[in-house]
Amino acid sequence: MRRTIAALAGIVALGTAAAFVASRERPKATDQRPVARPLTVREPAVAGPSGFGFYPANRETLEKAVRGHLGRAQAADLPGRLVALIAPHAGYEYCGDVMAHAYKCLKGQSFDTVVIVGPSHGEYFRGAALTDADAWRTPLGMVPIDTALCTKLARASRAFSPSGRAHEREHSLEVQVPFLQVVLGDFKLLPIVVWDRSADACAAIAETLACALAGQNVLLIASTDMSHYPVYDEANAVDKATLEAIKSFDVAKVFAADRELMGRGVANLGCTLCGFAPVVIVMDAARRLGANTVTVLKYANSGDADPAMRSQCVGYCAVAISERKLTSAQQGELLRVARRTLEAALARGQRPAADRQDPALTEPRAVFVTLKKQGLLRGCIGCFEPDAPLIEQVQNMAIKAATRDPRFPPVRAEELKDIEITIEVLSPIRPVASPSEIRVGEHGVIVVQGLRRGVYLPKVATEQGWTREQMLTSLCRKKAGISPNAWRDGAKLYVFTTQSFSEQDLGHSQRTAG
Repeated sequence: MRRTIAALAGIVALGTAAAFVASRERPKATDQRPVARPLTVREPAVAGPSGFGFYPANRETLEKAVRGHLGRAQAADLPGRLVALIAPHAGYEYCGDVMAHAYKCLKGQSFDTVVIVGPSHGEYFRGAALTDADAWRTPLGMVPIDTALCTKLARASRAFSPSGRAHEREHSLEVQVPFLQVVLGDFKLLPIVVWDRSADACAAIAETLACALAGQNVLLIASTDMSHYPVYDEANAVDKATLEAIKSFDVAKVFAADRELMGRGVANLGCTLCGFAPVVIVMDAARRLGANTVTVLKYANSGDADPAMRSQCVGYCAVAISERKLTSAQQGELLRVARRTLEAALARGQRPAADRQDPALTEPRAVFVTLKKQGLLRGCIGCFEPDAPLIEQVQNMAIKAATRDPRFPPVRAEELKDIEITIEVLSPIRPVASPSEIRVGEHGVIVVQGLRRGVYLPKVATEQGWTREQMLTSLCRKKAGISPNAWRDGAKLYVFTTQSFSEQDLGHSQRTAG
């Protein structure tokens, strides 16, 4: 944090010096010397009594309060890379302990930029309002804004535009910042306020965000409280149902749950999520960035903090959204399932039942299965839609790779002893705005033009020693059957990543004579 404050102080000093010189020396019209723009800082709006008392205005008191909340929170064992958080935004005395369960996940982590998406409580507009400030100040100090990313988003979509008015008094983003300052220290901030909760608007904002953030060390945060003003028991029931929808990691189910819950006629229920739009935007963007699992960290409501408020409650949740990676044990189980499936299918025309007890193996995932015989390709088939449980997809693609790859004759049962199986589990597929976003060896690539489509898995370019241009040219010409330069001339490009593992990698090939 000291480096950040020093950098900001330098900018302030530069701006002050420039202003002083400008006042003493009036440049002529032909003088083109640049004059530094003064740093603009968004000051705290809701700190202390004058700001409605969402959190303490005194530096020492605030830091002590945040550390106290964090000290009472339990550390979560997340299943993989953290992509996003959902955290509440009420006064710390009511939701601070819940907020801390979210921010406890950041201990020991580092992010270059934190993107907070919060709801507008006072301004009504379409699109996404970016801050027009260069830095935000809290009683704990200043945090620089990622102005380059702001510019990138504004250029990428007209939905994004700077608005000082939308941020001026909005508390939903400001209250998150002190927790970030205590836990992360050095980081840049990108605060976004939204109001329009329509499905089309949220999807457009999420897609632009995901494209802009891809490949960067960024954390997403959705700021929201939950049910507003039902009695305690009703608040618990409504919020539990909403959390079940969020846990599904399906934006459509969140919309459906909101409609159903708001239609129940629950007394005094004003909303299910006051940050409904931020939640669905962050869920959607996180999915596009590779996240595939949701962990509810903590739930409580204002009636838990103050029993006198149980007649009119506001709900609070802390949620982590992460990219689950399969463990070595889970990888080994999938490889065993693939081999047993091939043995049964090729020898007896049967498909064995698969154990579905592990939740990680029953999540819908897209999969490719590759078969190699003595190091040479013998079959490779996959799917791009996560429309079946992972373990079932592995069985499906293993059988198809052995029997339906048009480049090869069907695999015979007696060949299995010489065949090595590789499985590649795909991340969600996302579009890219420019070929420059494609990272050779890390991204699988799909090119689409009209009804033509071609795909390369991430390993192909590495195995061939291709540059990005060579890979895309080959993909268009050889795989899609279109012009070699179609990737330059308007063909659509999509990317994905994979978790790849083989029998040889895990060191426990189970080849048999069939």
